[in-house]
Amino acid sequence: MQWQQYEPFLHRKKQANFPQFDKNKNNRLDAKELKACLYSLGEERGAKEIAAIVEQYGANGSIPYDGFKEFMIALLGDTDTKEEIINSFRLINRADVIIQERLDIVSVPPDVQQYLRDTAPAADGGLNYVAWTEDVFSR
Repeated sequence: MQWQQYEPFLHRKKQANFPQFDKNKNNRLDAKELKACLYSLGEERGAKEIAAIVEQYGANGSIPYDGFKEFMIALLGDTDTKEEIINSFRLINRADVIIQERLDIVSVPPDVQQYLRDTAPAADGGLNYVAWTEDVFSR
């Protein structure tokens, strides 16, 4: 995915999730808060890894939102393999089917939404992005 798609997604995630884990409301995540946040995203990390992340992306034992955003971009990276694309869709949708509401939440541009509707197979009230990605990579 491109940065233009990540930025609105991360901004919305911050508005919804960052404050939820910022227990002391200082606009920073300490190691314990970061660990809980990453765990909620399916990224379980040990104490040494958490400490290294805090050291790299933060200061004084905590990470500000901008450092967290930088870390998440590094973690999610620029996707170009089939597995990375499927995992990105799964992270955004939290299921194996894209639903319109999730596309709107992550600010997928209207032309991309239309392309997905036109080319992805329908499934369970949404679009089967796994089958769509498999098809795209088989060409």
